[in-house]
Amino acid sequence: MKQRTRILVLASILLNLAAWLPSSIAGADGTLTVRFLSVGQGDSILVTGPCGENGLMDAAPSAPAAVLAALDSDGSRALSFLSVSDYNDDHIGGAIDLAESSGVSIGAVYDRGTTSAPASDAYTAFSAWADGSGVRSSVDVDATWSLCPGPDAVTFTVVSAGDDGTAAGDVAVTDENDRGLCIKLTYHEFDLATCADVNGVNEGTRADVESAAASAFGNVEVAKINDHGSAYSSNQTYVDALAAQVAVVSVGVNANGDPDAQALSSWSAQGTVFQTQDGTTDASVDGAVTITTSGTGSFTASSGARTRWVTYATDESGGGLLSASGSPTPLTGSGVTRLSGADRYATAAAISSRSFSPGVPAVLIATGTGYADALAGGPAAAHLRSPVLPVSPTSIPTVIADELTRLKPLKVIILGGTGVVDAAVQSQLASYTTGAVLRWSGLNRYETA
Repeated sequence: MKQRTRILVLASILLNLAAWLPSSIAGADGTLTVRFLSVGQGDSILVTGPCGENGLMDAAPSAPAAVLAALDSDGSRALSFLSVSDYNDDHIGGAIDLAESSGVSIGAVYDRGTTSAPASDAYTAFSAWADGSGVRSSVDVDATWSLCPGPDAVTFTVVSAGDDGTAAGDVAVTDENDRGLCIKLTYHEFDLATCADVNGVNEGTRADVESAAASAFGNVEVAKINDHGSAYSSNQTYVDALAAQVAVVSVGVNANGDPDAQALSSWSAQGTVFQTQDGTTDASVDGAVTITTSGTGSFTASSGARTRWVTYATDESGGGLLSASGSPTPLTGSGVTRLSGADRYATAAAISSRSFSPGVPAVLIATGTGYADALAGGPAAAHLRSPVLPVSPTSIPTVIADELTRLKPLKVIILGGTGVVDAAVQSQLASYTTGAVLRWSGLNRYETA
């Protein structure tokens, strides 16, 4: 019995520590993963749908290495599509190198068309490659495509495009940035807006496309800050209309003063801002920024090394910050820190309390009389950034009930069948969440795993 207790406690420690590690499971268990890659003064957003299909929005000159590393971590170099926001080098400069990399396949290329294309070397090379690929399509306002067709489809809708000289809301445009694509990504309740480099002012050749696009986007959960956070973007109408809980600025060394302090301030007033790199030194700030969501209830945004993360409720679930963290509190410092309780249940509660803030995406429940289900649930706990808590087969220990009350999980997942956690406990667990109580189980511990 003592040996089993030690194993259970060790498993619980490892599972809760694992929740701080970056997940390598993208597009699993109905999860959408959006990665704003750290590519300097450029844009590249890798989207992995719940079925594992990948799509890429923009390919900055330094993008290929970052894209390939991310694809390889998921086990496939296939891209269902590449969309190009505009024809400047910071969006197309890496497309050919990426496409010609070993094992890479691209199923479709979406851009705004060729009527107003610039006479640049970068565009000429890109156009020759895109036409030669045989999968190039010109898209305009209201065009759509998707990843993972079916009930879990991730849809992409063009909100603005200016090849014909008019952008969203029939705004007249001549500037290359303003002709670019604005795209809305939608997955169940979750929405993301990206408008590449469009402007938010009427000045010189610049046109206020942002205000026109704002009403088409409506409220979103996540927004990419336009034009690397320039002083000509992020007008208040646009920021207020999108009301994004999380905004991401992709930036590197530049002579433009990006990102502009006022732009960052406007987005910060709405929620949390992540920044890939420093605009002066090119040093990493947050690095790559990853968004994960099941599409309902909540979503999480985390920095490259998970040095900070936030979880928000989706707008349809009431919005609002559910939990946030800087660096995880280390379990050891000078000397050794012991996390323990009077028994295995109290020890598990102590580990959870030290590691997780209220509003976690889920709590995984396993029997406290054996370790197999808790151990098998470890990768899922890490992926969901959620704790594993043990219960008795027929009751919830008081210390675990108190921790569930504190955690306020968005859902509860029972690991194993009614023989290890009975139906009465399942009913009791419903009182600790406003979401669903699910059961993942098989006929035995092997099938459950």
